[in-house]
Amino acid sequence: MDAIVGSAPALRVDSEAPAFGTVMANASVPTDAGSTSSGYLAEPSVTASDDCDGSRPVSVSVALAGGGSSSGWPAGGLFPSGTSTVTWSSTDACGNTATVSRTVTVEAYQLLDASVSFIGSMQATSSRQVRVKAGAQTTLHTVAMTGNTGSIAGIQVPVAAGYPCVSAKDPVHSITDAAAATVSNRRYSVAFAMKQGDSNDDDLVDIFDYAIFLSNRGAAARNGLANFNADLVVGNADFGYVSINFMQSGESCTGAFDGPEPRTRVSVKELRRRGLAELVDADLNRDGWVDLRDMQMFTQGASPAVAGDEDSIAPGW
Repeated sequence: MDAIVGSAPALRVDSEAPAFGTVMANASVPTDAGSTSSGYLAEPSVTASDDCDGSRPVSVSVALAGGGSSSGWPAGGLFPSGTSTVTWSSTDACGNTATVSRTVTVEAYQLLDASVSFIGSMQATSSRQVRVKAGAQTTLHTVAMTGNTGSIAGIQVPVAAGYPCVSAKDPVHSITDAAAATVSNRRYSVAFAMKQGDSNDDDLVDIFDYAIFLSNRGAAARNGLANFNADLVVGNADFGYVSINFMQSGESCTGAFDGPEPRTRVSVKELRRRGLAELVDADLNRDGWVDLRDMQMFTQGASPAVAGDEDSIAPGW
């Protein structure tokens, strides 16, 4: 009896799990502005393919920070504070499963963007130091200025439900400006407009700043003391900032200024006693006081007396 010979179907052996395409790295995100407990991360596109089956579906699950889980990307892309673990999985037709996990950490800070302007005309480009206070945190930033405007992006601030008052000051040139922050694109945003004229960081524009201006007249660095308009000379234009803002004090987030009051006069003896002998030449009429009369004389063209002019030195010098 002849044997019957036929062809047997080929056996398919698949022991390889699907392979994932590009998967995001572990991620860290700030807490959303206006929130105290969550941060946003957009869901990435994750794909998987198998040598035998081609493109395969991908599922995602999340072990949430603080407990709990989600069978998909969290609603609205919002993750709770702390570290969550995201796991993607894909299974081929033969039951081979691949998984990959990444962490998403919502950090304990928020982001603040600040726009900065200095009142008055300034040179085309310069840089300024700006001290920003948000809540209990104070940070110092170097701001590249175009004219009188610049910006500070991504200041890390403590987590708070809101910032009704943020303050900023150039410790070399301005008094403090305070403003409320708003929420924009999950970050805080605030705008400052700072009055210049404070050269000794006492948050006042007063007789001391006039004296500092007079002692600084001449060539100066763009960011130097009393060089308010950021050119290469301290001159009459800079005096304008002192005179226009004279007797102004910085704003406070507490609603009240708790520092010293601006002063209209200081004695030459006090200047020497405080180690500020370089300012005594601001006493143009040599009466032993630096005061409003000296400022008036300066506007009328008077200059400091020549050193050694004994006839012009009044008692008390």
